[in-house]
Amino acid sequence: MSTLETYFGFWTPTIFILFFCLAMLLCYLLSLFARKGFAYSKNKAQPFVSGNAYSELNLIRASDYFWGFFKATENYYDFIKSIHTGLVNDYISWFIGVISVMLIVVFAGVIIWG
Repeated sequence: MSTLETYFGFWTPTIFILFFCLAMLLCYLLSLFARKGFAYSKNKAQPFVSGNAYSELNLIRASDYFWGFFKATENYYDFIKSIHTGLVNDYISWFIGVISVMLIVVFAGVIIWG
């Protein structure tokens, strides 16, 4: 088995396998000290929702967690919604326009900095 020499050092599959086996042995030894059983109780099984008590009457939607983010970017999303038409022709036009601008920038860079 050979050693692969790279710019930053070397890599030998045998050493990797040995370290992997050592890590698995360490994980197994740690699992021996783990608690063997779990006593189920209603209080222990309650969901943790940001430190607040959860009840069936208080349903928390995923959008409630991101309210501040959406409020801060509201102007951006309003603009995006206004230009969104849902027509494939518009998407293709935007795609061609963006690709054209990118190609112009790349070719200008090649011409200028050669």
